[in-house]
Amino acid sequence: WTIIGGTQVPLDSLNNITVNWGAAGLGKVIVYETNSFGCSGSADTINVTKIVAPTASISSPSNNSTYCQASLITFHGIAPIGNISWTTSGNGAFTNPHDTLTNYIPGPLDTPSVTLTMTISNSPCPNATASVTLHINPTPATSFITGLISVCVGTTGVVDSVLHHNGSTYQWFISSNGTITSGGNSNYIHTSWNTAGAGWIKVIETDTNTHCVGDTVVLNVTVNPLPVTSTINGPDTVCENSTGINYFVTNTVGSTYTWTSSGATIANGQGSNSITVNFTANVDTITVQETNSNGCIGTPMTLIVHISLTPIAIATTVNSSLCQGQS
Repeated sequence: WTIIGGTQVPLDSLNNITVNWGAAGLGKVIVYETNSFGCSGSADTINVTKIVAPTASISSPSNNSTYCQASLITFHGIAPIGNISWTTSGNGAFTNPHDTLTNYIPGPLDTPSVTLTMTISNSPCPNATASVTLHINPTPATSFITGLISVCVGTTGVVDSVLHHNGSTYQWFISSNGTITSGGNSNYIHTSWNTAGAGWIKVIETDTNTHCVGDTVVLNVTVNPLPVTSTINGPDTVCENSTGINYFVTNTVGSTYTWTSSGATIANGQGSNSITVNFTANVDTITVQETNSNGCIGTPMTLIVHISLTPIAIATTVNSSLCQGQS
């Protein structure tokens, strides 16, 4: 046997040998057979291509590093040759699992720790692997925001809250048509709403022990306008004890109307935009307040009604006795 580019293992059998190959490149195995009569046959040659065995290492992140579950973790692998494949012991995801430079997004099953492995293959050589184990802290699991989703302009003291978690702080945000009046970093706030339109409330929870930040939670809020009630139409001066006098405001579809009077009786129409009133002999006020279909209450409108007293005619005589033709 003749070995080029490698070394024959000693003590091999005559017709079966083992070779330890050297550096990558071309090699040969040549064998000559000699029979019992001392006659040699022609040489048999096998050409051998020696390829580079794969190697694998991970330069970053360091083993036993700690991250939050929502982190985007960048991996730098080193593999001079071969096919690359990244795998995880958890259920996170690699952005590019077949490149030495890739990002990893931890999954829910990666807490409290996960092992990431880079495998390099270059057949027929054995695979090379490199692994790091990371400690993954869970992100805060912020609950839904509990609060009103429909309010009226001018509404104050609305309580919006999420479930409280020990060790967490909360950062709240509100759209430009609302105001956070109190609450700070707690799990609840008080809000007021100033302008009609679409609004929102957002909260971000942070675990003060791990410094991990949760997902932003949003509550959408509709801020409804207040009804604009017209002036009250009807006479502002009536005779005392008048009955069935009509008063009305412009009707808005879906609105209801609450009428009050300081002294007169509302005979008919309570709840609608038109009423009839029975008066007494006193100066009176009539007030109406409109509630629209969203439950928003408008500014009261008031009409002062003056009462005219009914004139009384009194006949008197100067002389109790008159002559014919006198007046």
